[in-house]
Amino acid sequence: MIPFAILALVVAFACSGSDTAGGGTTGTPDPDEGKAAVEKEIKAADGGTLTTASGKASVTVPPGALPADAKLTVAVSAATGDAKASIYDFGPSMPFLKPVTIEIAFDGTVGSEQKAVLAWQNGSTWTEVAGSALKDGKVTGSIDHFTRFTIIFVDDKAVLTGNCADTVKSFTACGGSVVGTWALEDVCLTDTILGENPFKDTCPQATLVYEFDWAGSFTFTSDKVKMHFEAQDVVATLDIPTSCLTNMKMTCATAGESMKATCTESGGRCTCKSTQSTGEPEDEEKTYSIQGNTIVIGDGTPTEYCVKGSTAHVKVRDTSSDGKVTEFVIVLKKQ
Repeated sequence: MIPFAILALVVAFACSGSDTAGGGTTGTPDPDEGKAAVEKEIKAADGGTLTTASGKASVTVPPGALPADAKLTVAVSAATGDAKASIYDFGPSMPFLKPVTIEIAFDGTVGSEQKAVLAWQNGSTWTEVAGSALKDGKVTGSIDHFTRFTIIFVDDKAVLTGNCADTVKSFTACGGSVVGTWALEDVCLTDTILGENPFKDTCPQATLVYEFDWAGSFTFTSDKVKMHFEAQDVVATLDIPTSCLTNMKMTCATAGESMKATCTESGGRCTCKSTQSTGEPEDEEKTYSIQGNTIVIGDGTPTEYCVKGSTAHVKVRDTSSDGKVTEFVIVLKKQ
């Protein structure tokens, strides 16, 4: 019904945020669990470091990061839920003028296709601190606020990530009239593991994201459909710490040369973005028929669909040459 390339409306070639890979062990509990909080006066102009009594965790504040002199505190509690290390509650709550650094020692083992990262408590869940990583027995990350922190495991794989995955899961065929003109609004995919993270060994904190955007429209009469597709825009965004570039003997400017990208450097990270157009505009007209809650275009297979008001959802199943089945939902808006 629709060219397979439209499947890749949003492809994230980076690290998944779910803890689904196997193996791995929790680190040794901090002996300071349940003891009185450690505190230290830090002058805003000078900065400084607050370390737990055990030495297993610390926060380093650079000069000028605090809005005023403050007494920093840290209390330690036992790991719960997805936490793979003791939980460290840093305070007080205040706005930082520049990022500060937290380090937590980790002597556990990381499972296959996983990585250990710093995480902060976000309601009842743990949220990964972007750019954090395990090195030399410590998980280190830059933070912009104080709260409770720990270590969690996340998948370290290359993942095909789709927009609006919930739409695919909740889809129910209901049929309805398709007569009229519909604009292609979105393509919803479920996540699919593609393979190993290409940055796993050279720079685990780096991400490479491809976004594909293919605009088009469908005009249905009583028995025919005219399909129009525009050329596809491909936007590639590389986000990599400048420390990794230094190790690779590159600069932010030279990092984008191979991908013909425009690069900017900020906060110790280099972001390169490039846009390319692929393909040509395409027009096609075919007959179609409705069979219950399915639509058949040309000599294609019956495809489930559902029209509700000015929105239509079409659920497509695509089988690759190796037999893998990918399901996605095309979202159309009535014009």
